[in-house]
Order: sequence, then structure tokens, then C-alpha cells
Amino acid sequence: NKELHVRGLNNSKLSVFVYDISGKLISRFYQKGNGKNKFNLDDLKTGIYVIKVNFENKSRIKKVILK
Repeated sequence: NKELHVRGLNNSKLSVFVYDISGKLISRFYQKGNGKNKFNLDDLKTGIYVIKVNFENKSRIKKVILK
């Protein structure tokens, strides 16, 4: 399974956006933080993606490679 794990955020609204390498929005997820959130990425093809996680008026951006 292809999963994205976001850990350490409790009781925060999480917004996760998945972009392809060209910047096109591919998928989005919304959950309430529980400390160990999982997001299923099985629908994504092999490739390079940019993941943006928004929480508590902050954001983190990471590049990931799915094989």
C-alpha cells in the first residue's frame, strides 16, 4: 500500500494536497489530527509528487517519489 503518514498533530485540522511535478492538483484529503494520520495514495501512479500539509495556520511541503 502507498500511504502518507502524518504524525504528531493532535486535534488539528489537516489538509493534505497532492500535486504532480508540473504543479497540477491531483488529490486532496481532509482529516482531524489524531497523532498518527494515514492517507491512502494507492490511486497515484509511479512518479514524483509534491505533498503540501496545512495545519494550525502553518504548512509543510515535501517532494516524494512513488515507486
